[in-house]
Amino acid sequence: MSPTCSLAQPAWNLPHYTEQGVTIWTHRGWPTPMGRIWVDDWNGSVDNLITRPADYDRMPHQPGTWAGVYQLTSAPTPAHCKVTYQLDSASDSLTILIDDSGC
Repeated sequence: MSPTCSLAQPAWNLPHYTEQGVTIWTHRGWPTPMGRIWVDDWNGSVDNLITRPADYDRMPHQPGTWAGVYQLTSAPTPAHCKVTYQLDSASDSLTILIDDSGC
């Protein structure tokens, strides 16, 4: 079974903040997976917060979703070796799902 982590909404709710000169866009307190909400610029705030190995690719944004997907391209089955950072606008929650079945 793949690990999952779900968290409740943070107490603060700013549209963005700046940390060490980097703008982190947020939605209801959570860093966004794809940059500014409603502007599909893919200057993803999650990307601004993490350092990822060269063989972890950010997958193209799927319109209509609030997800950022990072896939290990060097895995035996890359489609099943990924981390999904998913905002749920309806419940104001964040879920991080790890699919390691193809690693």
